[in-house]
Amino acid sequence: MTSDMLSIGGVLPDFVLIFLVWVVIEKGQLKGELTGFALGLGLDILSSGILGSQALSKAIVGFLLGYFYNEDKTNQRLRNW
Repeated sequence: MTSDMLSIGGVLPDFVLIFLVWVVIEKGQLKGELTGFALGLGLDILSSGILGSQALSKAIVGFLLGYFYNEDKTNQRLRNW
């Protein structure tokens, strides 16, 4: 029931990825990589997929998102409009 309310056109958003973007903007590249790996490993353990696939992909995403980290612009990017 709740997945129907969250989906847009039958597609569910990736809340782990959204949280990972917030962590990278707030804390930086290294924290993003470690958080991405930990969250991905948790997803791998909870799902029945290949162990390590989500962990690797989320760690790579955290690494790549880290290039957009700028300590001076953190408040600007996270402010309320």
